[in-house]
Amino acid sequence: MKIYSHSMVSTYENCPHQFKLKYIEKPEIEKIDGIEAFLGKRVHETLEKLHKELILSKQNSLDELLEFYKSSWAKNYKENIVIRKKGYGAQNYYDTGERAIKDYYRRYYPFSHSRTLSTEKLIQFKLRDSYDFRGYVDRLDISEDGIYEIHDYKTSMSLPDNDRLANDRQLALYHIGLMQNYRDAEKVRLVWHYLTFDKEFTMERTEEELEEIEAKTVELIKAIESDVEYKPRENNLCGYCDYPEYCPAKKHIIKTEALPVDEFLNDDGVALANQYVELKMHTKVLNAQIDELKARIIAYAQKEGVTSVRGSDKILRVTEKNTLKFPSASKPERKKLEALINEAGKWTDVSILSADKLEKIIMDSLWDKNLIKKIAVFAEPDKEITVRQSNLKEED
Repeated sequence: MKIYSHSMVSTYENCPHQFKLKYIEKPEIEKIDGIEAFLGKRVHETLEKLHKELILSKQNSLDELLEFYKSSWAKNYKENIVIRKKGYGAQNYYDTGERAIKDYYRRYYPFSHSRTLSTEKLIQFKLRDSYDFRGYVDRLDISEDGIYEIHDYKTSMSLPDNDRLANDRQLALYHIGLMQNYRDAEKVRLVWHYLTFDKEFTMERTEEELEEIEAKTVELIKAIESDVEYKPRENNLCGYCDYPEYCPAKKHIIKTEALPVDEFLNDDGVALANQYVELKMHTKVLNAQIDELKARIIAYAQKEGVTSVRGSDKILRVTEKNTLKFPSASKPERKKLEALINEAGKWTDVSILSADKLEKIIMDSLWDKNLIKKIAVFAEPDKEITVRQSNLKEED
């Protein structure tokens, strides 16, 4: 049976095709770390050393930890580690990690606020008694008042807002796992250390919140197991993906970007894309010209007092009728209008069945399953293929 992890379900959530490549097809690739991941590993190692040795009553000095960090960085750093942010070098990231370790040490010294039980603790458990799940807790503590604490170290370059913490799935799942593994874990505190900013965030989940997170995770796992296409999903994490040359959304870009100019322009895909873009530009110009000409025709008809304007072999008929314009969906007045119609019990007289919204409801399982099953009877499988153009973007 497959054992799931937070990393696996998050990968699928971000991009099903990346999930397929990483966990199913597993093509051989040269694994290259980004500087952010490298920094995270070195800082994690240093804090693991600190707390692991505290279990055996050995307290490292700050200088000892910084020397360990320096040595670990030097031993593991390779020149092919990718630094994507322009204007920054490895020293910037090294200094950031060093500062984070200093801040952490000074904030929590002498580390007596709780007792460390384990570092890099493997927790294995089941979701809904059906799906095996596992994860590694950066640090597991117990506080002076007997509350288990799950600590997570972050070297992220951005702070989370309230919504992001409230929707954090990883530590909530570890909370579920902890309760399954430790019978006395009646209360569990989740602790995030955002080391780059010397910030700590804590949260305690309610039973209802845990049940909701567990249910959503199970639904995600079911989606993984029922997926047969694993389509790519482009997002702002694409620049950090290890499989661009295998991705339908990226591999033609990767294939052509290093070609000499002649080969590049003779590539069939490049030629087709250029033709499409050129025609779209002409279409845009033509549409603007048509709109301008239409305005001139209307002005001419009004000036001459006519409703028909003859050409060589066609007649243009200019018709005018009085209409009503209502507030668009983005306007605050729209909600007032809808409420007024609803209160009058007349909503069904003016509402329109939106096929797009209904499709999303079915595809994303937003309604009750039984209702969706009944509605699905009316849906015929179809496939719509569109072509759209976008600008090539430089990776940050």
